[in-house]
Amino acid sequence: KRVVTDSAQITDAELRASIAAFRARIGYARPRVVCFTSARAFDACFPGVRAPRTWGQQAAAIGDSEVWVMPSTSGLAAGLRPQMRAVLADLAAARREVAA
Repeated sequence: KRVVTDSAQITDAELRASIAAFRARIGYARPRVVCFTSARAFDACFPGVRAPRTWGQQAAAIGDSEVWVMPSTSGLAAGLRPQMRAVLADLAAARREVAA
């Protein structure tokens, strides 16, 4: 738990060390969906599950929560904005289908 201005300052070891606490918080809150805005964080939680640049719903879950991944919201990933919008649109559509 520290403030950084660039997620690259977070080491892989720090990411791995935070996984158990993250999963516990998600398990407690029980959201319907978890959407990672960092492929790196998703890949730390679910090694080998996601092919590179594969966005959207993933073949993974945290408890009963669906897991989605979208490109980073960082300005450094501005070129991936269309993919980000597509993931959010797909997520919204999927949730509408479940609610119907």
